Amino acid sequence: MIILRFWKLLLLLALILPGCGDVQQTDQVTKKKTLSSGQSTNLPTVVESDPSQVRQFKLNDLIKRAETGDVLAMVELGKIYDLGRNWGKTIQYFYGDADHDDLLINREKAVEWLWKAAEQGDAEAQGRLGRLFREGNGVQQDFSKALEYFLKASARGDPLAQFGLGMMYLMGDGISKDEIKSQELIRKSAAKGLPDAQLLLATWYSEGFFGVAKDALKAMEWWQKAAEQGNASAQYLLGSKYKSGEGVPQDNSRAMEWLRKSASQGFAFSQHSL
Repeated sequence: MIILRFWKLLLLLALILPGCGDVQQTDQVTKKKTLSSGQSTNLPTVVESDPSQVRQFKLNDLIKRAETGDVLAMVELGKIYDLGRNWGKTIQYFYGDADHDDLLINREKAVEWLWKAAEQGDAEAQGRLGRLFREGNGVQQDFSKALEYFLKASARGDPLAQFGLGMMYLMGDGISKDEIKSQELIRKSAAKGLPDAQLLLATWYSEGFFGVAKDALKAMEWWQKAAEQGNASAQYLLGSKYKSGEGVPQDNSRAMEWLRKSASQGFAFSQHSL
């Protein structure tokens, strides 16, 4: 039993750590922030729900905005260079700019633009920059820098930073392990809608990890929340539970629905389950 639970924990970490917080941070169609100058602006974000708004937000325009000091543009550009085509399906679809259809991930540029926005106090940029320092993507791995940016952004309620800081406490990355603080931060992040945090919380409830009491219904609830936001790992785990009937009534129809959604994103575990 102990060995089985150990391997379940390894599987969980394999599902979460490679893409820790990549994405899937929920945005609204229009995002409003106050810039350092005090000027308030509304910019369409890179989302599929309203193509009529995002078509005008072309990549060249985004670069120009960022170069003139637009903090929101810096953050969006940083996300594109960080996540590439995974940020908003494809560049061409959203921006209608064929010249940038082959834009590749460039983590060095991501760090550059996120750092500029972070220095102006943008919490989302700080959270994303913290993740890059923690993972050593586009910059030399530096847990102290990651902690610095995570603490700044987490204090302002950024869910990606709360999740990243929670994972640092959980894994002991450059900081003393503290499961209580880790749980507190990850629960806050999950409540704010970050799918990776929801996925992790669901698995804690499912397996009873780190002193969390097992609760199959709560596990399914959090998996459902993450799956509905497109998290392929959560879709796989949700589909697997419906397929096996473990903790919930068996439902092959729902199982296939979620496994297909996960497999369509290239998730290998789901593809092998079909």
